[in-house]
Order: sequence, then C-alpha cells, then structure tokens
Amino acid sequence: AANIALVTALSPAAQIAPLATGKIASALSSLPAFVAQSGDFSLQQRVGCFLLKGAQFAALGSVASAVGQGVAKGLVDLREKLNPESSSSVQLSPILPTALNFGAYMFASSNPRYQVVNAFEQSVLPKLPGELVQTAASTAARIYNNYLGGITWIWWARWRGLQSSD
Repeated sequence: AANIALVTALSPAAQIAPLATGKIASALSSLPAFVAQSGDFSLQQRVGCFLLKGAQFAALGSVASAVGQGVAKGLVDLREKLNPESSSSVQLSPILPTALNFGAYMFASSNPRYQVVNAFEQSVLPKLPGELVQTAASTAARIYNNYLGGITWIWWARWRGLQSSD
C-alpha cells in the first residue's frame, strides 16, 4: 500500500487547472522534480526539493503505516473475537509510534534512495545501449532499491525498539 501511495503521489502528472498563484506556490513550482535534475536550479531549490520530497515521503509513509497497522490489528482482534481459542502469541507494534517512526524512516532512507534512483535514470540510463538494456537497468535499480528499503526498515525498526532481534 505504501509503494502504491508513494508512486502515485510522487509521479509526474499533467496539469489540469492553472497553477496556483502566490509566493509559496511560485516557490514550490520552481523546484526540480528531484535533487539532481539537470537544469539551472540553485542550491536552495535543490535543498528545498529534497526537503519537500522528504516531507511527502514522511507524510505518506506515516499514513500508509497507520492504515496498515490498523487493518492488521483489526483483523487480529476480529479473529480472536470469532475464534477465542486461536489467540495469537504475536505482539503487534503499537500503531502511532510505528507510523511516526515509519514516516521518519521514509524521510531519512527512502527519500535519499529515491533521489539516487532518479539521478541514475537521468544521467546513466541514456548512455546505455538500446531501450531493452535501459529498461533492464532501470528495473534492476528499482528492485534493488525496494530490497534495500526492506532491509534498512528492519534495521531501523530494531534500532527504534519496534521489532525484536529474535
């Protein structure tokens, strides 16, 4: 669910309505799509991009985590209510601390990895021979990014006391 929410929210979209006006809207619309995007962007714009994408990752990650944890808890509670003998010995993580930690993790880990994958796809992929090789390299980079994200989340959750090392 988190991947779907993030891909949808962070994907480029066609403009349907006129751009909002005002200082904040103007500043946000002047940011690059990712930190290393080619173009005449200032250091402030690149830092702003990093912070904005990080905030988007954190917000979506927190919401997706809370929803996922809430659904899991609801299903466990329902199972125990329907079948009291099937009491689970698995201890579920608390919803709010897990959601907040997942949001922080998304800012600190997923956001930089997103920036690196986008930089790779903009600067390295066009230099590879043929569309098939480029697609394979992009797919491999994204799969590895997901794998790395899963591993680092486990480390983060253990470091933050959300998951035992057992």
